[in-house]
Amino acid sequence: MLVFCLLSGRGGAESIRTVVTIAPIAFITKSVGGDDVDIHILLKSGADPHLYEPTPAEGKMVKQAGLIISAGFGFDEWIEKFINKSASNHEIVDVSSAVKKPIMRGDGHEKHGHEKHNKDPHYWLDPIIMGDVAKLLYKELSKLKPSAEERFSARLESTLKMLNKLDKDTASKLRNYKGYKFMGYHSAWRYFARRYDLVEVDQIIKSHGVEPGARHFARIVRLVREGEVHTIFADKNSSKRMISAVTGEGRADVAVLDPIGSSADINDYKTLIEKNVAEMIRSF
Repeated sequence: MLVFCLLSGRGGAESIRTVVTIAPIAFITKSVGGDDVDIHILLKSGADPHLYEPTPAEGKMVKQAGLIISAGFGFDEWIEKFINKSASNHEIVDVSSAVKKPIMRGDGHEKHGHEKHNKDPHYWLDPIIMGDVAKLLYKELSKLKPSAEERFSARLESTLKMLNKLDKDTASKLRNYKGYKFMGYHSAWRYFARRYDLVEVDQIIKSHGVEPGARHFARIVRLVREGEVHTIFADKNSSKRMISAVTGEGRADVAVLDPIGSSADINDYKTLIEKNVAEMIRSF
């Protein structure tokens, strides 16, 4: 994930013009930055993050940015061509540096097309990790606009309280589902599963855009048929045909989730997590 900020006068009254690739980090950036940041999200509602490429206008915004904050772990490497072509001087911060215990992509885990990266990038689905991201954003925003440091600090405190309460509320809602087994359409929920003691048994798609081979398909169908999987975690871009082929005659329910907050009715991080949790529980 990348956040791009342009500040016309550091330390002054100007707001920080900010471009963010996906919504979850934009939500936390706005929570810490408040009225001191103006935010544009690159991935619009319903967009597929694996197929997205910035428009020329968005590429120009990237080139003009004063601060670039990357989610890292290969998720948003598509933006690098705009950074590399830019003649502007950037401050670049990799937000994944806030992730203290990244989940590694072991053998058999989905690659998302980022084969050279061995760390799962979906850390934004863990509210506690996002607290560490918020602290990092506070430091970077304070460097860009020192005059707003006290406001950033106060908003950071409020953001951390919100995230800690969200974590406790989520744990409470899922307390009766510890050890619950699910299969991801692709592997977006492993940080969330680690935090709340859910178990991802396998994934349907191990590399974006590549359907499962015969051996893998037989394995995941067997897992569903034998009751080893209770729910499929899909999203709006998942292939309904493939999900139907795996689940057979209703042997597993399907939760249609939104891991990047692309739905138009998700406007903050708390809503992102709460709506996904409600859909999970409906399918359990």
